Amino acid sequence: MVQRHRIAEWEEFSPKLVKAGESLPLPGSVDVLRISRHSNGSFTLGVLGTPNAAQPKRRPIQRAVDVASGQYVCITINARHTTYSGQYYSETVYNVACGEEVEGNRFLLGPPDHDVDLKENLF
Repeated sequence: MVQRHRIAEWEEFSPKLVKAGESLPLPGSVDVLRISRHSNGSFTLGVLGTPNAAQPKRRPIQRAVDVASGQYVCITINARHTTYSGQYYSETVYNVACGEEVEGNRFLLGPPDHDVDLKENLF
Protein backbone atom coordinates (compact mmCIF):
# COMPACT_ATOMS: atom_id res chain seq x y z
CA MET A 1 0.00 0.00 0.00
CA VAL A 2 1.35 3.44 -0.92
CA GLN A 3 -0.02 6.85 -0.02
CA ARG A 4 1.39 10.19 -1.14
CA HIS A 5 0.51 13.30 0.84
CA ARG A 6 1.41 16.89 -0.04
CA ILE A 7 1.72 19.87 2.27
CA ALA A 8 1.98 22.99 0.14
CA GLU A 9 1.91 26.72 0.60
CA TRP A 10 -0.82 27.25 -2.01
CA GLU A 11 -3.04 24.87 -0.02
CA GLU A 12 -2.41 26.78 3.21
CA PHE A 13 -0.08 23.99 4.43
CA SER A 14 -3.01 21.65 4.96
CA PRO A 15 -2.08 17.98 4.29
CA LYS A 16 -3.72 16.62 1.15
CA LEU A 17 -3.84 13.00 0.01
CA VAL A 18 -2.63 13.12 -3.59
CA LYS A 19 -2.37 9.46 -4.49
CA ALA A 20 -3.19 6.11 -2.89
CA GLY A 21 -2.88 2.61 -4.20
CA GLU A 22 -2.84 -0.93 -2.94
CA SER A 23 -0.65 -2.43 -5.61
CA LEU A 24 1.82 -1.25 -8.20
CA PRO A 25 3.51 -3.02 -11.06
CA LEU A 26 7.01 -3.71 -9.76
CA PRO A 27 9.55 -2.40 -10.22
CA GLY A 28 7.63 0.83 -10.37
CA SER A 29 7.45 4.39 -9.17
CA VAL A 30 5.10 6.95 -7.68
CA ASP A 31 6.44 10.35 -8.69
CA VAL A 32 10.04 10.33 -7.38
CA LEU A 33 9.57 7.26 -5.15
CA ARG A 34 11.07 4.12 -6.72
CA ILE A 35 10.00 0.65 -5.50
CA SER A 36 11.69 -2.62 -6.41
CA ARG A 37 11.07 -6.15 -5.17
CA HIS A 38 13.62 -8.71 -3.99
CA SER A 39 13.27 -12.45 -4.46
CA ASN A 40 12.75 -12.93 -0.68
CA GLY A 41 9.58 -10.78 -0.73
CA SER A 42 11.13 -7.62 0.71
CA PHE A 43 11.31 -4.31 -1.12
CA THR A 44 13.82 -1.52 -1.64
CA LEU A 45 12.64 2.08 -1.75
CA GLY A 46 14.67 4.74 -3.50
CA VAL A 47 14.25 8.33 -4.60
CA LEU A 48 14.71 9.34 -8.24
CA GLY A 49 15.66 12.95 -7.48
CA THR A 50 13.87 16.19 -6.67
CA PRO A 51 10.04 16.35 -7.04
CA ASN A 52 8.71 18.35 -10.00
CA ALA A 53 12.15 19.59 -11.14
CA ALA A 54 12.33 21.83 -8.07
CA GLN A 55 15.29 22.97 -5.95
CA PRO A 56 17.60 22.00 -4.41
CA LYS A 57 18.63 19.38 -6.95
CA ARG A 58 19.03 15.97 -5.35
CA ARG A 59 20.93 13.01 -6.68
CA PRO A 60 18.97 9.80 -7.06
CA ILE A 61 19.22 7.44 -4.08
CA GLN A 62 18.84 3.91 -5.42
CA ARG A 63 18.58 2.26 -2.01
CA ALA A 64 17.19 4.63 0.63
CA VAL A 65 15.67 1.86 2.77
CA ASP A 66 14.75 -1.82 2.66
CA VAL A 67 11.24 -2.85 3.73
CA ALA A 68 10.25 -6.31 4.98
CA SER A 69 6.76 -7.77 5.13
CA GLY A 70 4.71 -6.22 7.93
CA GLN A 71 6.78 -3.03 8.03
CA TYR A 72 5.76 0.56 7.41
CA VAL A 73 8.10 3.26 6.09
CA CYS A 74 7.72 7.02 5.95
CA ILE A 75 9.87 9.02 3.49
CA THR A 76 9.68 12.83 3.61
CA ILE A 77 11.15 15.16 0.98
CA ASN A 78 10.73 18.91 0.54
CA ALA A 79 11.35 21.33 -2.31
CA ARG A 80 11.33 24.95 -3.42
CA HIS A 81 9.52 25.70 -6.68
CA THR A 82 9.76 28.77 -8.88
CA THR A 83 7.06 29.93 -11.27
CA TYR A 84 6.28 33.13 -13.17
CA SER A 85 4.36 34.37 -10.13
CA GLY A 86 7.07 33.67 -7.53
CA GLN A 87 8.28 30.86 -5.31
CA TYR A 88 6.43 28.29 -3.28
CA TYR A 89 7.42 25.41 -1.03
CA SER A 90 6.18 21.85 -0.77
CA GLU A 91 6.71 18.82 1.42
CA THR A 92 5.84 15.35 0.16
CA VAL A 93 5.33 12.39 2.48
CA TYR A 94 5.34 8.85 1.12
CA ASN A 95 3.87 6.23 3.48
CA VAL A 96 4.60 2.69 2.31
CA ALA A 97 3.42 -0.53 3.98
CA CYS A 98 4.52 -3.98 2.90
CA GLY A 99 2.57 -7.18 3.38
CA GLU A 100 -0.14 -9.45 2.07
CA GLU A 101 -2.89 -7.79 4.10
CA VAL A 102 -2.40 -4.17 5.15
CA GLU A 103 -5.05 -2.42 7.22
CA GLY A 104 -6.41 0.74 5.60
CA ASN A 105 -5.52 2.80 8.68
CA ARG A 106 -2.03 1.26 9.09
CA PHE A 107 -0.33 4.66 8.88
CA LEU A 108 -2.37 5.95 11.83
CA LEU A 109 -1.75 3.01 14.17
CA GLY A 110 1.72 4.04 15.31
CA PRO A 111 5.11 5.30 14.25
CA PRO A 112 6.80 3.85 11.16
CA ASP A 113 9.40 1.10 11.39
CA HIS A 114 11.70 3.29 9.28
CA ASP A 115 11.51 7.09 9.04
CA VAL A 116 13.63 8.51 6.20
CA ASP A 117 13.96 12.30 6.38
CA LEU A 118 15.32 13.72 3.10
CA LYS A 119 14.33 17.31 3.84
CA GLU A 120 16.81 20.04 2.94
CA ASN A 121 17.28 23.58 4.20
CA LEU A 122 15.38 25.57 1.56
CA PHE A 123 16.63 29.03 2.51
